[in-house]
Amino acid sequence: VAGLAAVSVVCFTICALIALVTDIP
Repeated sequence: VAGLAAVSVVCFTICALIALVTDIP
């Protein structure tokens, strides 16, 4: 469970960074 939560947090962070870099609303 902890591993899944960690992966979710990492994916969310990466997705957020990509959105900011690509300027996607």
